[in-house]
Amino acid sequence: MVAMNVVATEGSGVNRPKHEPRLGSYIYLLATMASSCNRWILFGYDTGIVSSAMLYVPKNGDLRPMDNLWTEVIVSITPGMAGLSALLAGNFSDKYGRRK
Repeated sequence: MVAMNVVATEGSGVNRPKHEPRLGSYIYLLATMASSCNRWILFGYDTGIVSSAMLYVPKNGDLRPMDNLWTEVIVSITPGMAGLSALLAGNFSDKYGRRK
């Protein structure tokens, strides 16, 4: 096996910026727009999954009678619980996740 030590010096060819780049309002606007688009993509995906599952829920014998009110409650509660779970997931993973 061959081992090699490399030492970076000031004149090693790595160009460093003369000043630290700052984040302007344009970057924050782009980040907000990307986050918003991601939210709507996930909402559409979630709606597609729930709507396909709701085709089979009324046919389940244990859930009878399944009227429109309960169908609407199940469909509307799913994104809310997903949002609540997303808020709690970070703290949960910090507490019970893998340790370094």
